[in-house]
Amino acid sequence: MNMQVTPAGKARATHHVGFSSSEVEIYLSAVESVFNKIWLESGDLNRIQKVWHRDDPLATLELLALGHAIVTMSNIDSAWVKGIARKVRTDGNKTHGWIFELIGAAMFAGAGMSVIPMPENFPAYDAEIRFADGYKMNVSFKSHGMSAHEKGFQDGCKLLRNIAANKFRGVTPSFCLRVTCTNHLEKVRMDAVQDWVRMLIGNIRRQDQRIDLGDTSMVWFAPIRGFQDIPLHPRYYSDTVQVFSRQHRREQLRFEKNIQEAEKKFSSITRESNSCNVVVMRVHSTANIELLATYARDLLNEPNCKVDAIWFYQPSVVRDINKTMLMHTLKPEIHPGRYGLGHQLKGKVLHGVISTKSSELQIIGPHMTIPMPDSYVFQQADHYSSVTMDALGAMNGIASAPAPGIRIHSVFDNLAGSVVLSGKFPDEDELLII
Repeated sequence: MNMQVTPAGKARATHHVGFSSSEVEIYLSAVESVFNKIWLESGDLNRIQKVWHRDDPLATLELLALGHAIVTMSNIDSAWVKGIARKVRTDGNKTHGWIFELIGAAMFAGAGMSVIPMPENFPAYDAEIRFADGYKMNVSFKSHGMSAHEKGFQDGCKLLRNIAANKFRGVTPSFCLRVTCTNHLEKVRMDAVQDWVRMLIGNIRRQDQRIDLGDTSMVWFAPIRGFQDIPLHPRYYSDTVQVFSRQHRREQLRFEKNIQEAEKKFSSITRESNSCNVVVMRVHSTANIELLATYARDLLNEPNCKVDAIWFYQPSVVRDINKTMLMHTLKPEIHPGRYGLGHQLKGKVLHGVISTKSSELQIIGPHMTIPMPDSYVFQQADHYSSVTMDALGAMNGIASAPAPGIRIHSVFDNLAGSVVLSGKFPDEDELLII
C-alpha cells in the first residue's frame, strides 16, 4: 500500500525530506503499523491523527521523525514501543508526553548510545543510558507544550479572523488588521476587540485607520499590495490578521514548577555512586530557555537536589524567505560535582539543525521585521495575486509561504474564468509530534 498519500488521497509532500522513496515508505509504514491504520484514519482529535491527515511538508517531516523513532526503538524493545502507542491512543491528554518519551529515547539511541527503556509504571525515570564501564544515566523525559493561556489567545485570534472575513469578504477586496496589546490579551480584552471588528463600517480605506481601547490598539486598512510587494487580485479576498500580546505573567513561571516536580520524582530511588540522574525536558517554542536555565541552576545548586543535570530541548520551525527548516535547540545545565563529566550524552536528529541558542520569535511583514520576545503572536494571511506575463508570453505565478502563517496564491485568469494555484503549506508552524 502506498503510504505517501493521505487518507483523502492527496500526495504527501516528500520532495524536501532528503530520503529515498523506499525510506519514506518504511518510516510511514512503521507509524501505520504501530498505531493502526483504522485508528489513524478514524478521526482527527488526537495530534497524531491530525498530522496523519495532512499533506504539507511540515506534516511529512513530523511523521518521518515519528516513524524513525519507532523503527529505532523497536529494534531495542518492540513491546515498549507498542505500549507507548497504546497509551497514546487511549489517553489523548498526555499524548505529547508519551510521544516525546519515544522520540527522546530514539534521539540518543540513534547517536549510538545504549538506551534501555524502563518497564511501564517504573517510578522516577523512563530510560537508562548505559556506558561500557558500567556507568549509567537515569533519564526522565518531560514534555511541556503550549500553555492554556496561549491556546486561549490563539483560539480567540482565529475567531477574530473569522469575524473579519464574514464581515468584509465580498465588501472589500482586501483587509488587514493589526492588534497590539501591551498587557496579556485575555478573554475580556479579546471579546472587546472582536465586538469592535463586528461594528466596523464596510468602507475600508487604503490608509491606516486606528483606534485605542485602553492598552490595546487596532490598525486596519485595505492594502493593494501584499507580502513580497505582490499586487493583490482585485476580485479575490486577501486578508491579513496579526495580533501581538504580552505573555501571561505565569507563562514562564510554570516551567519552574515543572522542573521542581521532575526533580521530586527521583526521591523514590536510592542514588548510586556509578550513576547520575538527568531530566530531559522538551519545552514549547515560546519558552524563554535562558530564563529556564536560571531556574535549573538554582535547583541543581541546592544541597539535597536529586537531579544532577537538566537538558532543555526546544524544537521549532524557522524560516527565511528562501527555506523552511527545523531547529533543535539543546541547552544543558549540569552540576559538575555530581554529573559524570567523563560520560557525555550524544543525540542525533532526523532532520534540521542542532543549536545551543534558541530561535528568535519575529513578525515578518512587508518592509518590516519586528522581534517579539516573551510575547504571544498570531499571524495569518492569504494573499491572492494575478500571474504576470513575460516578453515571450509565458505566465508566471507565485505560490509560497514567506513567513509563518502567510500564504501567497496565484490567480490565472482566462475567458472561461480563473484558476487558483496554491502550495502545500500548514495553517501554522506548530509542531504537534516532534
